[in-house]
Amino acid sequence: MEFSFNIKLNIALSETMNMDISLANQKYIHYIVKHTFNKDLRIISVRIKNKLQYGCYTEILKTLILYHILSREGSSNIFTQIADLNTRPIKKIKDITDFDTSKYSYWVFHYLLPLQKSLSFHRKYPFFTGKFTLPNGITLPSSQQNTYSISAILEDLVNIFHSYKSFILDFFSKKTSNMLLHQMVLLSIKEIFAIYSLVIELANYHSLLSHIPFEPSSYQMSGMKSSLDLITSCSSQDNRLASLIHLNAIDPIPINPITNKSFFKRYGIENIISNDQPIAEPPLDTSNDTVGCLILE
Repeated sequence: MEFSFNIKLNIALSETMNMDISLANQKYIHYIVKHTFNKDLRIISVRIKNKLQYGCYTEILKTLILYHILSREGSSNIFTQIADLNTRPIKKIKDITDFDTSKYSYWVFHYLLPLQKSLSFHRKYPFFTGKFTLPNGITLPSSQQNTYSISAILEDLVNIFHSYKSFILDFFSKKTSNMLLHQMVLLSIKEIFAIYSLVIELANYHSLLSHIPFEPSSYQMSGMKSSLDLITSCSSQDNRLASLIHLNAIDPIPINPITNKSFFKRYGIENIISNDQPIAEPPLDTSNDTVGCLILE
């Protein structure tokens, strides 16, 4: 396979996925994100896959961080270009029983688990963006507008949520201080808040379709909220994280009827909503990253 050679893109990728333990330059990140929306996405995807296979652990971690940023900020077509995030050293990592959390190998392995689950989700449900939202003006496909499909999506989301939760809380329990690891966990925190918001929204939709009153205990929503409260508290106690991210307090899971017309349009339910059907309003809007402010520099 031949690609046109873009020197500037090659430099940006090399600088972003190198062995330096410092954070990648913001201008390189923006440049790569921009080029995911054109034919250069294939070049970017190949470079990411190659680095995951042949890089050292520092390079692999930085590559996973780059992929995570691109999956959220870049073209969703990246999910069609990259089938999995498996790295060659993973087999060796699995054989380790006494993990050394001071080593990048530990964090590569544990970061990879939720990232791979998210990638599988987006390949399975390509109508969602990398930020776990439906694109503006896009309605949920008619093939998914049924309780069975929504239940399946919700189960997958809950599984991903708990994978990120375990990873994030593990980070806080180790009291690790490292710029790359902070960037890694900041992205993961933004991800888990977005997933929670989508779970609330889809649970609303499922309630409408099934004509069953909204129940906060369904799909473990109460437990998910408690986890987010804990993550918010841990973030505020970490001096570096507190300076990089602001998390709004999580509102109680509401039970008021939805009045948001955009919600009706996204799920094609203008004709099935009734005035006596109480549904919860999704508490968060993560489409514009209002949950937190991630600083990549």
